Amino acid sequence: MKEIKLYKSPLSAFYLFLGGFIFVLGGIFMAWFALIFCGLWALVSLIILFDKTPQIIINQKGIWYKKAVWKKRNYEDIIEWETIKNIHWSSVNNQKFICLNTTSSKPKKQNSIQKNLGKLNRAMGFEETNIPLSMIKIDANKLVDFLGSMVVSNDSQREYLIQNFIIPLPSSFFSKLKSKFKL
Repeated sequence: MKEIKLYKSPLSAFYLFLGGFIFVLGGIFMAWFALIFCGLWALVSLIILFDKTPQIIINQKGIWYKKAVWKKRNYEDIIEWETIKNIHWSSVNNQKFICLNTTSSKPKKQNSIQKNLGKLNRAMGFEETNIPLSMIKIDANKLVDFLGSMVVSNDSQREYLIQNFIIPLPSSFFSKLKSKFKL
């Protein structure tokens, strides 16, 4: 009896092996990427959680803000009240920023990327100096009003304003809920 025998193609098996191997390598890469990315995220979150340094300091001379988690306070980075022309707040995705339009006495050295990002900032309604309020629980409107009054005041008035400033907290979800249901 004559038979016809058909065998598996070694090339097809190799392609199958190669496809599976590529997916395994991709999975390993994604797992390492996720582990490193999420691990760094968790580490930075812990640093932020236990960081007890002030994020914004307002005094008679001006305003200072912490630019990054890893940066130490540099007293030369203070934005003096005399250099501030305009103050407003803006937000993107519920992240609020205090925007300061300043006159700088010393020009900043910027590369082309920084210049283009500055243009993009201004196109979005921001300024060159933007202080993030995302980690600070404060009413942005009242803070802008306070900072505006600091700009137009003299030193003795600024001292009085600082001594009598009460941190205005924004209304929380629970306070809105309480007022709605009269709890």
